[in-house]
Amino acid sequence: MAKEMTIKQLIQNTYLKIIWQFLLCLILFYIVPALLSSVSGINEKNANFFALFFSVSSWIYLCIILILIIVTNIRQLLTKIQKEMNMVYHSGLYFNKNDHRHFQIKEFIETNDLIEKMQSDIKNRIENEKEQKKELMFQVSSAAHDLRTPLTVIRGNAEFLQSTKQTPQVMECLKDLEQASIQLNEYFNHFIQYSKTFYDHDIQLENISIKQVTHQLKEHITPLLPRNTHFVFTNTVNPSTQIAIHSNLFFRAITNIINNAIQHQKENDAQIHLTISQENSQLVLTIWNNQSSFSKNILQNAGNLFYRDDQARTPSQESHYGLGLSFVKRVMKLHNGTMHIENSNHGAQVKLIIPII
Repeated sequence: MAKEMTIKQLIQNTYLKIIWQFLLCLILFYIVPALLSSVSGINEKNANFFALFFSVSSWIYLCIILILIIVTNIRQLLTKIQKEMNMVYHSGLYFNKNDHRHFQIKEFIETNDLIEKMQSDIKNRIENEKEQKKELMFQVSSAAHDLRTPLTVIRGNAEFLQSTKQTPQVMECLKDLEQASIQLNEYFNHFIQYSKTFYDHDIQLENISIKQVTHQLKEHITPLLPRNTHFVFTNTVNPSTQIAIHSNLFFRAITNIINNAIQHQKENDAQIHLTISQENSQLVLTIWNNQSSFSKNILQNAGNLFYRDDQARTPSQESHYGLGLSFVKRVMKLHNGTMHIENSNHGAQVKLIIPII
């Protein structure tokens, strides 16, 4: 193991090396040869010329030696500093641990120790945050399950009372009560689905071909479509191409988007286009509908949990945007993919991108 030293000590050692190396070269390559050699052919006429020649050539010779020694030692010094600096940099960048035996400069040893300590703290905090988030999701999910029971009772009683003779005002209140209970039940279902995605150890991906994907998509989507909706399905990917997905979560995320498009459509000329394409080594699933658009707020906050657009026109829209897109974004993350939303061709468009095997 090399002796530890500070940068200041390393620079001082470099100065000393330059001095003693220059003195050694001066003795071996200048003084000793001068003492052992004899100069002949010098007389009174050319003595001054020889003296000038040896004086100038000697200074040039010594300067060249000194420059070479300085350049060599400075290069070694900078190389050593750069090497240890890169080791510390990559340690902090990739969470790698360095053996202290590879370090010689004390400042970098201390820096590396601090980085490793900071990395350990960050890992512990991330793990604690994950556990806290899972626990929170579990508690809220449990509460959502518990709340569904009284909601079912409320809805059942509202439906029963509507079947009895009531005043028009009471009937209107009962209808509002039933509709509110339905919306709350859907909201809780969305949240329960979202909370389940945080239990990563229970989520296992399976390889599935595009042929199977297209078949299951049609099975999931066709029953949802109203009669007045013109649905166009396009696939330009090789049927044998495979992707790794969790079928339940993946198709549920797509049906969430389809349901959102259906909620926004009007009575006439409703269109929903579903396109499967390939870009490089990624599968792109594009869902477009012609009778809705994303507001600026939604484009900026899409996927944020509990976000509700102030411009949403109905409570059902708010419920969907609060959890629907959050669920889709979370599912894409579990598949190492991404979700992109935009307004395109006078309609709303959602792109789901996941890697191809």
